[in-house]
Amino acid sequence: MAIRIYLADLAHTHSVQDTSLTVPLSLGYIKAYAVQTFADEVDIRLFKHPEKLLSAVHEAPPDIIGFANYGWNSDLNRCIGTHVRSRFPSILIVAGGPNVDADPVRRAAFLECHSYIDVLVIDGGEQPFADIINWWKNGRNYSDLPQNIVAFDADRRLIQTPMRPLAKIIEGNLDQ
Repeated sequence: MAIRIYLADLAHTHSVQDTSLTVPLSLGYIKAYAVQTFADEVDIRLFKHPEKLLSAVHEAPPDIIGFANYGWNSDLNRCIGTHVRSRFPSILIVAGGPNVDADPVRRAAFLECHSYIDVLVIDGGEQPFADIINWWKNGRNYSDLPQNIVAFDADRRLIQTPMRPLAKIIEGNLDQ
């Protein structure tokens, strides 16, 4: 059976038209990389609507949920993530995004404030998320977390794994 994964970049849906809520390219890249890496071992769905995500979680709980975390949806993610955590404690909840602070003290404070999160991804998401899927498949030992991760272990000690060098380098003459 495939690992069921939901990726969510949630929006406040009561104030915008449905047609304005496109799923960002970043989630598409994360999904595409995971499907390329794991093929039919993963079943991944993308969500923009909190209501649709909650409905899907209650109908068919995933193994993993990934939240794209931005300044404008951080509180919404916390509300939805806390609800999911309270009802489905075994779901691995991952978050990441461009607003994850570089300062280790602020990262720990973020995880304290967003206690529903199991694993916080730093920087690019494609490879670290695929590594998280692999980690999840192979026993979820916190001493073996992949690179680019911040998490609390079972004793609430902060774990920060080494950063992986960026794999995507844009070369060329920018003056042209």
